[in-house]
Amino acid sequence: MLAPVSRPISEEQEPVLKWPDRPVAVTARDVRVLSGVLEYVYIRDEVLKDYEKRDEFDVSPESGSVSYNGWWAVSYGHRHGRNHLAIELRKLYEGVPADVVKHYNKFAVTSGIADADRKLHGARHIGNRAKEVVYTFLDLTSALADLSERIGLPATQEEIGTFGTADVRYRGWWIFPLLRPLGHVSSMNMPRTEFFGRCTELFKLLEHIKPAPLRGLLIHLGMKKDVIRDFGSIKLLATLSQLGKIVEHSGLNLVSDFVQVYSQWDTTAKLVELQPLFALNSLRTGDVHSNSTSMSARVRDALSMFGIEEVACITGWGRALDSVYETLSTSMTDIANLVRGIRI
Repeated sequence: MLAPVSRPISEEQEPVLKWPDRPVAVTARDVRVLSGVLEYVYIRDEVLKDYEKRDEFDVSPESGSVSYNGWWAVSYGHRHGRNHLAIELRKLYEGVPADVVKHYNKFAVTSGIADADRKLHGARHIGNRAKEVVYTFLDLTSALADLSERIGLPATQEEIGTFGTADVRYRGWWIFPLLRPLGHVSSMNMPRTEFFGRCTELFKLLEHIKPAPLRGLLIHLGMKKDVIRDFGSIKLLATLSQLGKIVEHSGLNLVSDFVQVYSQWDTTAKLVELQPLFALNSLRTGDVHSNSTSMSARVRDALSMFGIEEVACITGWGRALDSVYETLSTSMTDIANLVRGIRI
């Protein structure tokens, strides 16, 4: 049981547990006597999944720490490569319920296995990738807010994209319920259905860009309301970006030369910077309406956009999800730079 309903009245019976790098099983008392300072045990990060499912636990995707209502915390450790945690053994036992220690023990591996995995899959983990996605999103909405200010129709970052950079930085991005799922464990053997579910969670972040401020911005510039009446957030963002490209290539000014800029606007123009956003839209429902093992051409094209080949995902879709996170972060950075470069 991961979350006790009350504090124990008497001492829990100490479990006798075998840790992979230790020759014999130990109790908590043994650990206090025998464990050296900064002796780490290595844990598969899948240990966090049970805690991620429940709101009463605070899980930090960046460090892999877990706490429960101020009662206990597993916090003396760090991420060790993509798939593992390194936790100080003494601190794991200090003030942590026996059931929690036993839960972690089930996911323990040798240091050799953890080191080899880090060498194979790299040091970057889901906490790194999720943080990048969140902050590149915030950079994009900040750029849009700056553009609104320069054009003369001010809108705050929160009005455009729900979240503010200062608030997110102060509180920690994973504290926000709408952002927390982005940092959930991403196992290498992730099933295909889970991969598409995670793409849905990523697209939800983009859906926090509100259409009204972007539509108002375009109308304020001189675009007819009927032309963009049915455009959603991403299409409106694409429209602004298309106009920005025209300004970049022509030397025109978006405000004073809007009639000329607008005359060159091609609604079918596909910008490299925007393609990952549209591809993610295709992936978010990739498996929802089909029970077959085949994929539609649209989904295959979207996967290809992220550099993903289905045949390479036979053993799991974790690495594919890494590619989606990283490509999306690059895309939002590129769009933000494009928006900031628009001449006003």
